[in-house]
Amino acid sequence: MILSKQFLNEQVQKKIINESKTFKTRLMDSALEKETLYDVFVSYSYLEKASAVLITELLEKCGYKVYIDLRDDDINKHQEVNKKTAERIIQNMKVCKSLLFLHTNATKNSQWCPWELGYFNGFRNRCAIIPLTEKNNETVEHQEFLSLYPYVDYEKITTTEEYDFWVNDRDQKNKYSTLKKWIETGSLKSHNQ
Repeated sequence: MILSKQFLNEQVQKKIINESKTFKTRLMDSALEKETLYDVFVSYSYLEKASAVLITELLEKCGYKVYIDLRDDDINKHQEVNKKTAERIIQNMKVCKSLLFLHTNATKNSQWCPWELGYFNGFRNRCAIIPLTEKNNETVEHQEFLSLYPYVDYEKITTTEEYDFWVNDRDQKNKYSTLKKWIETGSLKSHNQ
């Protein structure tokens, strides 16, 4: 299923994920952070920070270690674009194994999201797009350059009642992998249907 704000809010209501009031307090101190290798760096438009928080909590519920700048007091990227902020973001991207780009209608106006995506793709080549709609079964306005990357959805793991994030090839619908396997290998497996 393509993720939607409606779905995320339903998960909060069911208490599957929390709309956390203490989200920012979970930031690790700088010394520990440098030793930490995160699975995912979440790139998002500041206008969508509430949804980015919920996606982060859903990723963490699935067992992923997630970096999001909302937990980092040294980041001021939403107010001013400057060299110091860019250097801090680069430092944080270097301790992440993959980047998930939260694509919404607000993304096209972001100063940082396309830069983060391009930079991360250049040094790690593990970038995927999470399309996030307002309601279930809607689509997000298309941005041509995003079609270069696989997309992520959230589905049940076969033969279980558990869900996970799945990375999907845009052109070959039978090529996909769990986010974990894709982070490890960078490839998507073909599945005969």
